[in-house]
Amino acid sequence: MISEIYQKIISKQLKKTIKVWSRRDKKLKANCKIPGRHILLVSSPISVDNQASSLEKDVTNWLIPENGDIFCAVDKPYAISQKYEPAVAVCIQLANIFARFNTIAAKTSKCKVADGNADADWVVLYKPPGEKRGKILVPPGDAWADNPQDLERAADHSFAKALESVAQNHQDKRFFAYNNAAPGVVILDTTAPADAAAWIVHTVPDYPKPKVAYTFPASEYANGHLLLCLTISESQIEPIAVALFVAAPFIYYNDVPDAEVNTRPTLKKLLNGETAIKPPFLTKQNIVTQGAPAIPVQVFSKSERSKYEIYQKIISKQLKKTIKVWSRRDKKLKANCKIPGRHILLVSSPISVDNQASSLEKDVTNWLIPENGDIFCAVDKPYAISQKYEPAVAVCIQLANIFARFNTIAAKVDSCS
Repeated sequence: MISEIYQKIISKQLKKTIKVWSRRDKKLKANCKIPGRHILLVSSPISVDNQASSLEKDVTNWLIPENGDIFCAVDKPYAISQKYEPAVAVCIQLANIFARFNTIAAKTSKCKVADGNADADWVVLYKPPGEKRGKILVPPGDAWADNPQDLERAADHSFAKALESVAQNHQDKRFFAYNNAAPGVVILDTTAPADAAAWIVHTVPDYPKPKVAYTFPASEYANGHLLLCLTISESQIEPIAVALFVAAPFIYYNDVPDAEVNTRPTLKKLLNGETAIKPPFLTKQNIVTQGAPAIPVQVFSKSERSKYEIYQKIISKQLKKTIKVWSRRDKKLKANCKIPGRHILLVSSPISVDNQASSLEKDVTNWLIPENGDIFCAVDKPYAISQKYEPAVAVCIQLANIFARFNTIAAKVDSCS
């Protein structure tokens, strides 16, 4: 009988999704076609009680179910060749063994490269309207690349992997999720001495759903969306909390342990649902990514009490630059060229994201770049007079390559007076 042992035998018999650590060929991939019986590939490298291992030198083949109490050692790698070879798997049913290997196969608390198989310091994904994959930018950011999978797929792409610990359970990966105008998630690793966290900011409503199998809302393929991920040290969580606290987002999920919260006073206020009732009603926080070199990030935020218009009164003023804005707009806020050196220029619709078209009618993203420089900002409110009276947050990444990619997109602007 010709059978592939991992999916056709083990996963089928266990009636479970399995996580596989094994060298793999280019033919057998992660497989999420059968509900409840996905084949997920553990990312390389791994840590075995603080001893590192990677697929290049590790010849072991093992698997665990996504949840349960079983550990299996397999004598053949996850490759198409083993369909035509004898194979044996020894599966031990003991919760403690499962728990140790479940830690090794831990879900990530860092951003991931395009295919999800390695860590990344930062990631930008732009999905134009009507596209299911969009374009992705990862370090060093020299060019856009095609996102390798449809965004609804639960494996083999950056954001599915980065959000694993949101969609699934793992005792050492905790997070809080919030939804202001634009949603976000902060994920951290509670394992000592690990120092790893990720901040994901995006424009997609009802995404991701905590502790529910990962997917992307099919109704949102029609719209243009932006997803950002920043890998950060855990020391950066408190300044992020300071920025979010001013904007008072709705925290719709939180499982961060008290031990992590109690050492961060503003995070504690944020997660307890407190709001800023005294000035200042706006703030600028400086954080950095975890990579080497670290990438500077400025986070601007304001409360609805500030009555400031975030694009001109905060971002352009702080950057001391003319800015080019891509955003849906109302009929009241126009391009503004009254202040020398601090013009507000509106990017003309339609645009092209590496040959994928987008227009303001279907694109819900709000972003800007200075007329010259090295900064890119994602804003959670559109360029409309209404946001003067609403909280708002802008995440501004200082990296020339990201700026260059968006500067190409923003090549044409509307006339300004």
